[in-house]
Amino acid sequence: MTDKRLELRKAIDDLVERGNMIMLIELTEKHPTGFKEAAASPKKAAKAKASETPPPSTDSIEALIKQLKDVPRSYQEWYSEALPVIRQTLPDRYDEFRSLYKVERRKELNVENYGIADYFAGLSITHLGQPTFDILTVFATKFRRQVAILGSALVRLDSILSDITGVLEADLFDTELDAAANLLKAKHVRSAGIVGGVILERHLKRLIANHEITFRKTATLTNLNDALKVNAVYDVPQWRRIQLLADIRNLCGHSGDREPTVDEVEDMLRGVTHVVRSVF
Repeated sequence: MTDKRLELRKAIDDLVERGNMIMLIELTEKHPTGFKEAAASPKKAAKAKASETPPPSTDSIEALIKQLKDVPRSYQEWYSEALPVIRQTLPDRYDEFRSLYKVERRKELNVENYGIADYFAGLSITHLGQPTFDILTVFATKFRRQVAILGSALVRLDSILSDITGVLEADLFDTELDAAANLLKAKHVRSAGIVGGVILERHLKRLIANHEITFRKTATLTNLNDALKVNAVYDVPQWRRIQLLADIRNLCGHSGDREPTVDEVEDMLRGVTHVVRSVF
């Protein structure tokens, strides 16, 4: 999931950078000496990007500018790629993002409902032969808001991926717990306890990762449990309950010890179920 997270973050980051570049090209083409404020944001983003990564070659910059030179087409391609990202990561901002491009229902055209689509269509409003507002300024303002919304998707992305991971793991745990319960019903007591221990160990490892705990010991249930207690993920009573579950698992895994009872393993599986569903 980490590699996928990095891949998605880079894709969104590249879209943000491309949007800033398209805006800067349009502002420079239409008003090369003005609009310092409107151009400030993309310039600042480009400067920050340059400080994080090695500067691209002059040839690559020229190639990118040449590729984006047809601003209407470049914007349409950018918008088509950005729209599904917003729909998936920021559904509550989706309508806002679209309305900055085009307002579907309006009785009259004014500065409030003037969209980026109107700008590229060359529409303007005049009074006594003079424009009532500068369409380039409106374009830059609304495009900048779209880029900002897209940039905020980076913040939401980690949460979404964590939610997906949690849901997938929860489904897997439920399936495995059902399998352990079926083993117990079939009187495979040791096997049921071992499966329960595997589920508990995987959950404790996830807790270690989620809480960004440095862990270098062998990943036994006892070591994992101790690390989570030391780092205050849970308190001593919870640590004791989990240690008891680990003891039953160890009893199931060591054939030289006494036989675990059905009641012990049944209690263990209930305990594991409680931990994976309530300890985060």
